[in-house]
Amino acid sequence: MSLIPEEHKEHVRNQLAENLVNPVRLVMFTQQMECQFCAATRQLVIELASLNDKIKAEIHDFVADSQLAKEYGIDKVPALVVLGEKDYGIRYYGIPFGYEFQTLMQSLAAV
Repeated sequence: MSLIPEEHKEHVRNQLAENLVNPVRLVMFTQQMECQFCAATRQLVIELASLNDKIKAEIHDFVADSQLAKEYGIDKVPALVVLGEKDYGIRYYGIPFGYEFQTLMQSLAAV
């Protein structure tokens, strides 16, 4: 089941096409156990990246890739780092869904 409803995908795709100038990396940190929203956040990140070629999704295990998590200042999961040409310090904890989804879309455009 898709987290982004089919009837909204075209709108999201168009919004991304209009607003994304430069490539964006979505670096997600997750873990297998004891993480209520990790699977849904991972699915959302992958779906979002599939809607525009400028978005690249990277999925990392919080424990196995702990050094990378530390470099980004990530101390809990699920976590999402939004990177443009540089790291602007944009982080999301939890699933950026509902009202937070539009904020994520604005972050993608801003970087």
